[in-house]
Amino acid sequence: MKRIAVHVATTGGPVLIQRITPEYAPQSMMCLGRSSDVLPISGDYDDFVKPGSGVIVREFGPFEEDAFRLDVSGPIGAGRSWQLGVFTAHAIEHTDGFSLCDPEDADIVLWMTGMVNYDLHVRAVDHIAEKVQASRKDFALWQGAGRKVFAVVPKGNNHNELLGAGLPEGVRILAVGAIEDALAALNLTYAPTKTADNGEIPWHRQAGLGLFALVAAAFAVIVFNLLQPEPGAPGPATPVVGAPGALTTEVPLPLPGVAEEDVFAEDGSDDVELSLILSAGEDDEPVFGFGDHLEFTLELNRDAWLNCFYYQADGKVVQLYPNPFVEEIFRFEANIVYEMPSEEFFPFRLRFAPPAGEEAVVCFASEDDLTEDLPEVMRGNSTEPLPPIYAVDIARIFHAVGGEALAVDELVFMVEP
Repeated sequence: MKRIAVHVATTGGPVLIQRITPEYAPQSMMCLGRSSDVLPISGDYDDFVKPGSGVIVREFGPFEEDAFRLDVSGPIGAGRSWQLGVFTAHAIEHTDGFSLCDPEDADIVLWMTGMVNYDLHVRAVDHIAEKVQASRKDFALWQGAGRKVFAVVPKGNNHNELLGAGLPEGVRILAVGAIEDALAALNLTYAPTKTADNGEIPWHRQAGLGLFALVAAAFAVIVFNLLQPEPGAPGPATPVVGAPGALTTEVPLPLPGVAEEDVFAEDGSDDVELSLILSAGEDDEPVFGFGDHLEFTLELNRDAWLNCFYYQADGKVVQLYPNPFVEEIFRFEANIVYEMPSEEFFPFRLRFAPPAGEEAVVCFASEDDLTEDLPEVMRGNSTEPLPPIYAVDIARIFHAVGGEALAVDELVFMVEP
């Protein structure tokens, strides 16, 4: 059983969704602390639940009961920023093997804010900085107890506001454009009735990294089996991660600074130059169609640390590894053929979708862990496309911080309809 604590971020502090109970009642309601106190926002919650105006019954029903009682740990004021957390909580309760819980008992703690419209797009909200400030003690408490904490916000401005709000170090960020993004990251088996328009999905690459991919092998899915997900082992539905971003600078392929061919030594000793090989089978020029999944292998001749990036045909570049859903970054061992995706190492899958064109996976191997020497946006802390100033200069940046003890390889392929 995967236990998840879902909190609605408010300016008064995080509010825990304690439980959801089906009820034979005239309307759904939010109640305070398992008491008979009905919150004023209950009418809005009922509108969010019932068919016609809302999405809960449409997406998860039909139900024998007519309504729900949702218990929360504190008051939630006016507005709609509670909708992302509430929808996620209903999805958790709807999925076998998952349950809501208190943060003390949780595998994952979610801090969520965002509006969810009728088409399941996640829309921006106000007061991100104030919500972060009101939650600082809670973040410290959760992290001090060893919980994995995720801050989930709408993509775009809210994500930028969150980055500038001084979020405590170690809190992982997920920026979502549609409800599938968040649910796929949790590996919830959910197929939406209404899907986001292509233009609203942050990545066109549908895949994902399961939040529990490193907690339980059975948990595999924000583009990765997401992070717009299908991680590690094949997982359920595939959502999308990141935000569209206004990347206008196209990144040329082959990537500048990447050798056409690397000489691969097989003895794994320190006396040979570090080498890395990426492969997608015997085909030197792989071609994939929309709906196919990318599978590749990776092999090193010496133990090394890895950083991998995905270059899309539309010019966007997203960090593939590490990313916010990789629990532990480790040194890859020499002379082992790592199959990607895999539950243990790369808990994600990539599913091809428009646009068509030439794309690539590019990996950098280094003798030392370069994380602290890289720019903040290249440390695997976000699922957003890299800013253009970094996207066009990745090879130079790695050569600058990694020196000569660096190996690079690219897997270039065509994506066709």
